[in-house]
Amino acid sequence: MFNHMTKRSAGVAGSVRRGAVAVAAVATALGASLATAVPAGATSSLSAPANASIVGAGSATTYDVMVKLGTLFNAGASCDLYQPSTAASAVVPQDFSCVVDSNPSQTSPAINGASVAGTPVNPFGDVAIQEPPVGSSVGIKILSNQGSKGEAGITSGGQAISVANNVDFARSSRNIKTTDYKGLNFVAYAKDGISWTHYVSTGATKAVATPSAAVTNLTKAQLQGVFNTGATNNWSQVGGTSAPMIVFSAQVGSGTWDSWGGYVASTASYKTSDPTNKVNCYDTTDQSTCQGPAVIFENQTATLKLASLPTNLQSPNADVLSHFGIGSKTVTATGSTKTSIAAPAVCAKWIWGCTAGAVTGSKAPYSKSFTLNTPTDDTVKADAIYFSSTGKYNYQCSQKAAKSKVDTCGGTQAGLGYAYKLGNIESVEPTQANVLTGTFPSTRLLFNVYSNGSNANIPATKAAALNFIGEQGFLCRPGTASDVDPTTGVNYRSEINAAILSEGFYPISAGASSGTVNTTPVSMATLAHPASNTTSGTKYAAYDDGRDSSGNGFCIISTTDGNASS
Repeated sequence: MFNHMTKRSAGVAGSVRRGAVAVAAVATALGASLATAVPAGATSSLSAPANASIVGAGSATTYDVMVKLGTLFNAGASCDLYQPSTAASAVVPQDFSCVVDSNPSQTSPAINGASVAGTPVNPFGDVAIQEPPVGSSVGIKILSNQGSKGEAGITSGGQAISVANNVDFARSSRNIKTTDYKGLNFVAYAKDGISWTHYVSTGATKAVATPSAAVTNLTKAQLQGVFNTGATNNWSQVGGTSAPMIVFSAQVGSGTWDSWGGYVASTASYKTSDPTNKVNCYDTTDQSTCQGPAVIFENQTATLKLASLPTNLQSPNADVLSHFGIGSKTVTATGSTKTSIAAPAVCAKWIWGCTAGAVTGSKAPYSKSFTLNTPTDDTVKADAIYFSSTGKYNYQCSQKAAKSKVDTCGGTQAGLGYAYKLGNIESVEPTQANVLTGTFPSTRLLFNVYSNGSNANIPATKAAALNFIGEQGFLCRPGTASDVDPTTGVNYRSEINAAILSEGFYPISAGASSGTVNTTPVSMATLAHPASNTTSGTKYAAYDDGRDSSGNGFCIISTTDGNASS
């Protein structure tokens, strides 16, 4: 009979990991004090757990879904990890090691060959843990620097930096890059879309339509003009009312930006401010005053606000006023009516426009003062354009009943007047069917990345991790369509699909052509360097297609083996 490990949430993952480190650190110190507490001739010690911790790092987009999939794996059927006995002579370890008893299936769980059918899902009770999000490309860097690259010294900004040495795989929401080190296998387990987003109404007490309220669709060329060239910089250019487009982007290392940037043909590596990128220009006649996009952490729509803008876009400060040569400008017109006094040309240059003061003078000449405007959070929201994973949008932004007009987005509950929307591209809506079939123009795969051992500079990913995220592991192997979770009575494939769907993403299967998710495996690529290593000191055997002779499964596999850099 299999036992089941306690489910671990994201919140306790760090304590589990830190606990293991702490135990290892104090074992020697405690040894002497414990010696007098045990029978003469006996030995007793604290030790690191016998099972493996499987650590992932990287993508923010896939963090939550991998936590859920890890919880499912952690609770999967395993060997007996504790079997109490009333016999006085019984030796019962308490280190999460498999109990050796008379049941052959519990003695040496196999991963390969003829015994696969009787192998538990998580044979040694291993534990999947997710490090906090740092971005897809950063996670891949950390994984790539586990070996001699990291040992030789990694620098950042000219200074040597530390690299975490516990990462087994990288979470990634971007595809392979030619600059990635060779020897990495990308295992895609789900599909996602990316589209542009905007507020269609704002207002804490009542809904006020934004300049983009009537805009539901943008073409690829228009999106390139927004995020790349800056040629599309006003909502009136795409069917809205006249107002500047305030362009937001995601942090450096974001897999979502890498994927979206590829679609809009932008190669910009956005920082806190990037004046070389021709967006967010406060003076349309002087491109040297462009600020570049406002950078926020991906998927955090709650930070679409004034404080997230570059300083020179937050208010007409001294630099801006100096650039325009004014603080406030008074215009005097002789013989004109009070309504015909024209604003100075400088007003049109400031991205937020300007406000007119009271007319002075009881008779001609009349004069009026003009002051450059300072925006509010609502102004920024009303004019903003951003982009989002369609899966994260589906998960985070839940439109309530139409009469209440309440959206929950980015983890915050907005006021009654706020509504945040996902836009169409080329008149195609990012529905499940359109994303799965590729009809929607901007789609991507979600990956877990591991080292296949062919690059001597990067240690091969350990077998325990491959049993979770590898192409012959828990998330991919076809056997999960028939293997039943003994706790729930439901097959594991249904539970894996449910976890992926609950986060707004779509599992990979042969049902993609019809736009629906099913449990039919797809043909997985044959790699020159598949998940095939044996970890020394464990009972894990080498991984091969012994799990399914046809090579089918629920993942799409690619590799960096052809890249030049190692």
